Amino acid sequence: MVQVQVARFQQGYCYVGVLNRDERWTDVIFLHVDDDQLKFFLKKTHEFSRLLPAIAREIEKNRLSKSLRSAVSGLVSLYDTCSMGVAFVDERGQLLRCNSEAQRILDLRDGFFVNSRGRLQTSKPNENIDFMQRLQRMSGAPNEYPPDNDNKITITRENACRDLLLALFRVPDHFVDSFFLDGNNTFDTCVMLAIIDPAKPRFLSAAGISAIGSLTNAEKEVADLLIAGKKVSEICDDRSVSENTVRCQIRSISDKLNCNSQRDIILLAAATQFPSDF
Repeated sequence: MVQVQVARFQQGYCYVGVLNRDERWTDVIFLHVDDDQLKFFLKKTHEFSRLLPAIAREIEKNRLSKSLRSAVSGLVSLYDTCSMGVAFVDERGQLLRCNSEAQRILDLRDGFFVNSRGRLQTSKPNENIDFMQRLQRMSGAPNEYPPDNDNKITITRENACRDLLLALFRVPDHFVDSFFLDGNNTFDTCVMLAIIDPAKPRFLSAAGISAIGSLTNAEKEVADLLIAGKKVSEICDDRSVSENTVRCQIRSISDKLNCNSQRDIILLAAATQFPSDF
């Protein structure tokens, strides 16, 4: 029970209730009454005391919500510095918010865009069906979530040399209420999309796949050039080695990473940039 004390004030009396105590702060509520009102409020002190815990919980809830929004906003901004797009959508694909890199990708309208209803959509119908199905599974009950290795999608682009990569993550319900607290929420669930544009200059590297496949230093250098879109002849010139040497290194890289083509290596390098969870 929250304690209430009555203190004499300069002009009347003041009800003082201590709500939340913390090492960093104490929430206190003051209610000033004049001499004529004092008798009435003395009778209502017990009822007033019963009301204060609800006020205390609401204050603490708002403080927690603000803290969570600040934390997630910082996370979204951090993805911007990593050149990764982040978008939050509801179960229908309605765009709720996104960071600047995601907005840049969507504004290109190359394979992935926001339609006239404010929902995310892919250019190819079959890819859009797949995207919506996975989105709805991710929005369902936990036992309906797609497995971790099935939450990634490749989206075909027409005007770029490399396709987009998406990964879907269910946002915990307690984050939904806090992060999107605007009083007008009409959605039940929220999904975070991590969007990677491998065509963005100097975005990808072989660091991730090198660790996965235990590549040698020479293989890592070749992988970096493959990821940059270099042809075998160009890799030979850049490294001053024979074509046979480069092809042997590419074959070794492909075997270690279980990849069948240069495109597979690029996609795997992009996939290593995704977060493991929300």
